[in-house]
Amino acid sequence: MQTAVSGDNYEEIEKLLVNLNELKKNINFADIEEEQKIEFTSASTQLEGNTFTLEESKELLLHDIVPHDKKLKEANEVKNYYAAVNHLLNRLDQSISIDFILDLHRIVVFNLGVREGVRNVGVSIKGNPFYKVSHFSEVFHKLDALCKKINDFHAKKTNAKDVIEFATFVHNEFQHIHPFEDGNSRVTRLLWNYILMRNGFPLINIYSNTRQEYLSLTKMARGRDDAKLNSFLLRIIKDNLYKLTRMPQ
Repeated sequence: MQTAVSGDNYEEIEKLLVNLNELKKNINFADIEEEQKIEFTSASTQLEGNTFTLEESKELLLHDIVPHDKKLKEANEVKNYYAAVNHLLNRLDQSISIDFILDLHRIVVFNLGVREGVRNVGVSIKGNPFYKVSHFSEVFHKLDALCKKINDFHAKKTNAKDVIEFATFVHNEFQHIHPFEDGNSRVTRLLWNYILMRNGFPLINIYSNTRQEYLSLTKMARGRDDAKLNSFLLRIIKDNLYKLTRMPQ
């Protein structure tokens, strides 16, 4: 889990978190946090190929309006993911478990024609024969081990550097376990945020306009490289924090 990122980046993030917490004492952040949830939902579904724009996702989630040129399945993907985000936010104080993860997956793929639960078949990443995923016979064991690592991590005192690098490790580890037939990356980003938010970070949005770079470091990568992914995610986290600390009051 070592990275080539300088300590200055982590110190800057520590300062931004302090600034954000000070802002929260003085202004009502509820509307901003709701906006973050919608933006995260929109971007995370777009990263998987959903064609709803941010504005269309807002209209759908706030007013139940589906554009006439969009498929109902895409609307359900957005609604489901928003529900999964809320489910996660209401359970940040809970320890992670396989059942916790299965609940998130069930919400994410509800009514999408996707098999719920841990897969019992082999899968591969379309377009990337180099990406290694776990054999289905290993999934439960590896998920259980990952849950234990996450819970053990949360029992320790940590700083921003530790949190971000561990969250990156979990992001890569979960994707390589690839426990489901579909919906793995969407659940991955929820778990990544679970670790960050349990440790004082806000909900962090991986922007849809970074899709190509993000995919090249995850399921389109020729090999696993936690350091490169961490550098990317660190940049994403810092940018999110800058935006939140500079919101009009």
